Amino acid sequence: MRQALRLTPNATLRLGPNAPATISPTTRKIRIKLKASPQRAPLVGISNTIAHVESRIANPSPHKVKSEGEVDDIPVPPSFFEPEPDVEVKSEEHDFAVPASPVQAPWMRNTATPEPAPIEDCDPGPFLQVHLVREELHSQVVAVRDMDGGRTLRNGRPLCLKILRRGGPKEEMLITRELQAYKALSKAAGNAWVLYVMRLEASLEEAYHLYFVMALMDCDLMDVMMCWNLDVRQARRRQWVAQIATGLAAIHAAGIIHRDLKPENILIDFHLNIRISDFGCAYVNPNGQAIHAFGAYGDEAIGTWPYMAPEVISNRGNKYPRHLQKYSLHIDYWALGLIVFELERDIDRPYPLFDTEADLWAYVKYRPVEHKGRSYFVSNGYDFPRDVESLLDGLLRPIQFLRYGDREVRRHPYFQNSQGYNEFDKIEERGRELNNIPVGSDVPLDRLKPDGIREIHTPIAYGPYDHPGTNFSWINPHGIWGGPQARPVYEE
Repeated sequence: MRQALRLTPNATLRLGPNAPATISPTTRKIRIKLKASPQRAPLVGISNTIAHVESRIANPSPHKVKSEGEVDDIPVPPSFFEPEPDVEVKSEEHDFAVPASPVQAPWMRNTATPEPAPIEDCDPGPFLQVHLVREELHSQVVAVRDMDGGRTLRNGRPLCLKILRRGGPKEEMLITRELQAYKALSKAAGNAWVLYVMRLEASLEEAYHLYFVMALMDCDLMDVMMCWNLDVRQARRRQWVAQIATGLAAIHAAGIIHRDLKPENILIDFHLNIRISDFGCAYVNPNGQAIHAFGAYGDEAIGTWPYMAPEVISNRGNKYPRHLQKYSLHIDYWALGLIVFELERDIDRPYPLFDTEADLWAYVKYRPVEHKGRSYFVSNGYDFPRDVESLLDGLLRPIQFLRYGDREVRRHPYFQNSQGYNEFDKIEERGRELNNIPVGSDVPLDRLKPDGIREIHTPIAYGPYDHPGTNFSWINPHGIWGGPQARPVYEE
């Protein structure tokens, strides 16, 4: 009785009827006769890997050989082979050793006991759109639910998608700046996120759009000033100014100048706390160091009128580099002063301080000594309390190096109330408590009512070489998909 086993198309292992019933100590010399196929050249330099090869037959069954060159395949049961350290196979021309491997042979995989499927890693999306939050010229913001890789449909984590259109160089430059700023914030913050600043959870892509995934907020500061009750704004405005100042200090410590601080870019969560967002115009220090108050960094005329500082406005239209005025973090505190002005106006729909550029230069050239010692605000009919007018005067100084910064703002009496409580007391501790709230767990269910559009967004995070062009994919290593923590499911 002879047994044959086809190893390769041109290699057959033949075992005679006198094969020993025991295994050799370590290796066995096996003679293989190779026959060249008429359509191919003879094999030279054999290199093959045979997994789990044994030479002991557990339950041999009779098999009839039809002819010298024609051999039927033998069905091999899973117990046909037993482990052996090494099997050295010797051919007529080459000797090669085949190491034993604990991995199953390919022909044994269908009959072996299946292994349990591995647990999938937490990946972003797909996302089920709930309703449209805001639509702009080149982007839109939508409220979504994370479908958790298809495991859930309607009870996933509430999130926000900022969908940006992929366009020309200008759009890509803004996207690059914003992504660089969020990466710098993540690197500077580590596991503890920056206080009172939005966190980017992931940047995902598809063919024509880019998706920024963030926590879902209630509204922005412009909605508060235009739509909310005046009493709410009066009760919260000093708290909001203190939180904006704290967030600005953290941004500057991370090596970033915002350069586009305005009410639309200041978001409010469902606990009525501030989150600074939208870093499309930001300056990111290339060396990663903090922004120095007396440094000279940018000279680009960028931002949103009427929240641009005089040193930024003076660079508009200037084509001579030597005439450009360098600026630092003070431009963000100028914008903060304009926001304070709007918050302190006790009217239903406050308006900016400067309507035109001529109004701005009139303010820059204003001298109180020429107007009987009266300030600019008194001369223009604004009746502010003394502490409010003092804070505005410090934040809106035309000379940038004389303008208030974080230290002067924290010490100002504007943030002290009659009960002796200061808005900056334990503000960092309260900010850390807010950051510890799980993302999406504080969103009320009435804010997740669908608007009839049941669209599913399926962006992904590309690898560095998955597609040509600039790669904007990034998952925050300290976000909801970057850490080892489990992802909770929020039931309706």
